[in-house]
Amino acid sequence: MENYQVICSLFFLTLRQTRQYDDLQSLRHVEEGSERYVVAEFTNGAIRKITVKKKKRNKMIKDILRNI
Repeated sequence: MENYQVICSLFFLTLRQTRQYDDLQSLRHVEEGSERYVVAEFTNGAIRKITVKKKKRNKMIKDILRNI
């Protein structure tokens, strides 16, 4: 089984190294029942909830990049 939070944490570290996402404060994977999403929090207080549809890690990363 994939550990999606570990993937989010490592992806967060990668994104923080870029100029475009240097204000990203955290990426958190959440599963509530059948709903899966990633919460992106920024230093200015903005929060984005990104629905993750696929169970494959590369699809999750694409969903995050497309919607962050």
